[in-house]
Amino acid sequence: MTVRTAPGGAPSQPAPLVFSTFFGLLMVLAGSGNGGVAAWIGAALALLAVVAGVFYRPSAVLAVIATAATLAVSDTSVLFAAACGLSATAYLVIRCAVPALAGLGVVTITAPTVIGMVGFGLAAVAAALLPWRLPWVPLLAPALVVGIVVVAWVVCAPAADGNGAGSARRR
Repeated sequence: MTVRTAPGGAPSQPAPLVFSTFFGLLMVLAGSGNGGVAAWIGAALALLAVVAGVFYRPSAVLAVIATAATLAVSDTSVLFAAACGLSATAYLVIRCAVPALAGLGVVTITAPTVIGMVGFGLAAVAAALLPWRLPWVPLLAPALVVGIVVVAWVVCAPAADGNGAGSARRR
């Protein structure tokens, strides 16, 4: 593997590329289940897109889409689907970091990113494994998401100074 050089001439570290490729391969492996020929074709296309993603960043999105299609036609368990989703998120977050700056002190995965990934993954697994007997329970999801966003906005929003929410002070 060759060491890339950033615009300033300093060599960048290959760690983000290696980690993103690892998560891409893990995504494809977790997403391929018992689905017959269609699942194997989807997994092969996703694997090719992961390999192409090493050299051309936008193909990483195609790898995730191909893996999602593979999940749709395969008989994969809920936990493997959750592992596939977590790996896909980590793959895209690391791979789509700014290529000129990745490896030069830029943090690609932060604590809020990991908390969000794991939290939504656990919520998806719980929603899939709990036997809901009420047909209207999925209708609560949009309201719940809006409520979470409102609570996050209230907690994280800057205090208003009288000139409008979040506006800068005028001197």
